[in-house]
Amino acid sequence: MFSLSIQDKKCTIVQETGENRDEVENREEVLLSVIIPVYNAKEYLPHAVEDILNQTCPDWELLLVDDASSDGSLEMVREFEKKDDRIRLICHEKNKGVSAARNTGIANARGEYLLFMDADDRYEPTLLEEVNHGIQNAPADVVLFGFWEEYIRGEKTVYQKEFVATEGYYSDPHEIHKLVPDLNRRTMYGYPWNKAYRTGLVKENHFVFGADSFGEDILFNIEVFDAVTFLSVIAKPLYHYINRSEKKRLTGRYIQNYMHCQKKRIGGLLAQQKRWNTLDEATYGYLSEEYFRSFFSMMEREYAHHTSKEEIIEMAEKESADDLFARMAEHLPQTLGRAKTFMFLPLKEKDFKCAYDRMRAVSFVRRHMGGLFARLKQDR
Repeated sequence: MFSLSIQDKKCTIVQETGENRDEVENREEVLLSVIIPVYNAKEYLPHAVEDILNQTCPDWELLLVDDASSDGSLEMVREFEKKDDRIRLICHEKNKGVSAARNTGIANARGEYLLFMDADDRYEPTLLEEVNHGIQNAPADVVLFGFWEEYIRGEKTVYQKEFVATEGYYSDPHEIHKLVPDLNRRTMYGYPWNKAYRTGLVKENHFVFGADSFGEDILFNIEVFDAVTFLSVIAKPLYHYINRSEKKRLTGRYIQNYMHCQKKRIGGLLAQQKRWNTLDEATYGYLSEEYFRSFFSMMEREYAHHTSKEEIIEMAEKESADDLFARMAEHLPQTLGRAKTFMFLPLKEKDFKCAYDRMRAVSFVRRHMGGLFARLKQDR
């Protein structure tokens, strides 16, 4: 497969699976490679690029992988490329999705570590310096750092929450394996953008993002963490994950095979914990909560897609016949927060008419009271 790379205002063909041999032999080593998939991101992309340009650490390269944008993003990136020779543009001739864009970035990265950023998110100015400092202190296969989750309506931030893990350096794989359930509970395990990955680890093991339209991030991290021997954790929020009302992230988009992808994700986590012999009742309980949250979200997405009540209930009944449903229901914790009890209990009891009515109530709050929804979300 091939893509177009814009260099010196001209388009040249480069392999998506690797670099030109002469480029590899003659290049200068870059410490940190930041990969940003670009698809119709003209409105927010300038902020992301400026965040990289303003980093206190100068040892970086920025790979902007344009995935056949049609809104002028490509022309904008060409202008960015003129500003700084550390910025490189790689183009897909056809739209292939965020996973393919990230994989193209990985294949063409020159740095010792890989970082990922979404075009509509933000970096703290010291993010790369903090990562660099962590790497210099001790070798790491992965450097993990905290983030802010922000809900923005118009120009106003209506809710903000910090996610961080305990600072530390881990050189025992068993200790890393025991840490993963806690990282997952803190929603810090699945994302790729709150981590720096050692490039050699990723390329030597041929780790890539899968083609699924949802859940590919955590499946990538499951593979990576199976191979991780050294982990560094920075207990500072350095990334801004931004949810905007006018922006359609995958978290709010209709996905036809949504539940299939979620079961694949949860099944992957279960299988990993079993391989590591770390699957205790607490972890099982958390994953069961994840399952029923996904089940509830499936119903809400179908409702937003104008699927009829009868069809949604039929889908729920069919899903409840799956073996995974019985296992998750068995391990769902007896004590849950108010929001979780409201959402999950009718599902566990297979009272899908009640679950449907409660889903409609949650959907109303999500659409019309974003700040309240964000706060209730943290009480799950």
